[in-house]
Amino acid sequence: MTDYDEQKSPERYAIEQAIARLENDKDRVDAFMVHVKWILGSVGSFVLILVAGASFLGITSVKDIQDELAMDVASLVDSAIKQNEDQLESVDRLNSNLQNAQTVYEDNKRAIEALAILGEMEDLGRRDPQFAYIKLEELEDEEITQVSRGTALKLLESIIDAGQLGIADPNLLYNATITANTLSMQLEAAKLAALAAHWRPTASHRAVKSRTSEVLGREFYLEGGELKETSASPDEVRRSAWNTLLALVREGPRQEGEHIYANAWNVAVRNRSSGYYQEMINTIRESESAHPAQLSSYAYVMLARLLAHQGDTNWEGQYRQAVQEAVRRLKQEPPTASWYDVSKQHLVREAHRLDRLQPLLELATQEGLEL
Repeated sequence: MTDYDEQKSPERYAIEQAIARLENDKDRVDAFMVHVKWILGSVGSFVLILVAGASFLGITSVKDIQDELAMDVASLVDSAIKQNEDQLESVDRLNSNLQNAQTVYEDNKRAIEALAILGEMEDLGRRDPQFAYIKLEELEDEEITQVSRGTALKLLESIIDAGQLGIADPNLLYNATITANTLSMQLEAAKLAALAAHWRPTASHRAVKSRTSEVLGREFYLEGGELKETSASPDEVRRSAWNTLLALVREGPRQEGEHIYANAWNVAVRNRSSGYYQEMINTIRESESAHPAQLSSYAYVMLARLLAHQGDTNWEGQYRQAVQEAVRRLKQEPPTASWYDVSKQHLVREAHRLDRLQPLLELATQEGLEL
């Protein structure tokens, strides 16, 4: 239980006092109306007494008395009703103000609670980066609100702090990069990717660092336990990132190759009007010549996709050749390979999109491969 729950806030005290006043005013209004009813009853009896007195005094008509009393009673009742209406309007206004105050109070309470949560998350990464990432994954599965987005940002910042201190596992930093990208938090993604690549410069870590830098147009590096930003311009950062990705593709990666090709594909799609499709096609062809036996089925799946999206006049023949090689290599690869399932999925998806699914299935049957 927090201190906020244990003691009553000034806002809550003010609302309770206003509610007590509201109840007191209602009691006063009820008592006043009882008094009006008593007056009206007494006036009725008084009329009878005056009528009898008027007869005793020899007054032949009581019309004058009735008219005068009627005017007095009407004035009294109008005054009573007017006073009652004024008090009821005051009560209504008070009630409306109380409702508004209650709404503000609840909103402030939620904001205070949210700030308390953010405070807890702020240094969670330093204390337990793995638990911070688990909490981040839970948010990723929920509908993102303004409060939960703020919490996610604090969690990411706490994991970045842990990464700068070197106490977060590089794979955790890599996974947090993917989550930040899913949440469209590109700055945090670029920082996390830089940290993952710094502490463990594997091909996949370097690839995601290049992709996030290319998207943001900013590049970060760790020096003296602190992230710093290069002085390169956005154009320089983006071109350098793309060149790094092409260099990774040129190596004909096998292990983690699907991550490298996927990151390069994403950048190529973003810059297709700048000729990136053709550059990536040429690079895969170069790696094919340099490492003919090393390329995985996924390399040819990606080549087939690029050729189809590039859409040259002779694309179909080249596409078919790339698909045939992908199927042939899939047949030779173990189903446990990290890229095996994704190669199948992308082959089928692209063939279906191009209305070439039946030829693909026939080819797979000939090779003894089940898609």
